[in-house]
Amino acid sequence: MTNGDTNIVKTNRILVAFDTSARGRAALQTAVRLALNTSAELQGLFVEDEDLVRLASLPFACEVDFASAASRELQLVSMERALRAAAEETQNAFSNALRQLNLQWKFRIVRGTVTQASLAAAADVEVLVLGQQGRSPHIMAGEYLPKRSGRGKRVVAVFDGSPSAFRTLELANLLTDPHSSALSVLVLAHNGDAVEQQCMSWLQQKGIQAEVDQVLHPSEDALIDGVRKRPPSMLLINRDSQFISDSQIYRLVNEFDCPLILC
Repeated sequence: MTNGDTNIVKTNRILVAFDTSARGRAALQTAVRLALNTSAELQGLFVEDEDLVRLASLPFACEVDFASAASRELQLVSMERALRAAAEETQNAFSNALRQLNLQWKFRIVRGTVTQASLAAAADVEVLVLGQQGRSPHIMAGEYLPKRSGRGKRVVAVFDGSPSAFRTLELANLLTDPHSSALSVLVLAHNGDAVEQQCMSWLQQKGIQAEVDQVLHPSEDALIDGVRKRPPSMLLINRDSQFISDSQIYRLVNEFDCPLILC
């Protein structure tokens, strides 16, 4: 495929799976920024993590209070109550943020494992922003509207040479603030030199400045190491990449404390 053949698909719907944690706020801010730039409908999703429910059902389960370090028995009733409260708080944060903006939006709550439920819900959207780990239903207040990121932040995009990978580059560029953040591209391909040249030619044609590096001997561990060397404020990967499986997405979500954007 040549640069001229590249066809960036219009973004009509963005799904953000988030909670009220600091990472959840970052995910919603990122999704709102994308929606504002693309005029897409923004769909909010809160996943009630069924793994937490199963854990609370075990007779020996306990939780440790963050402030006092005291342990107490983990009960199913209290876990269900906490999940409902977290879902309600997340929905309120979403509606309050979107009410101030001229965007179409909707919100839903589902139960399942966070990554699998999010991927299933994203079947009919162009972009999925993951910012919910499902490890805790605790509520954390904060600002949800997009704001300029701190200086030195890095947007990292993975490029594998497939047609959809050019879309990843375009969205990464939309999320890069020239005043406070930088764009890094990790080339993940078996024919790395050719794909790197393809990437650099496209970036040059679009007038996009980015640091481009190859991930040698592409694999899940090599990708993790490559991203770890460039701590991201957000990470973008095309969903149909031959190198990305559901299990790898789960690992990336848990490995890096930033929104993961699948497009």
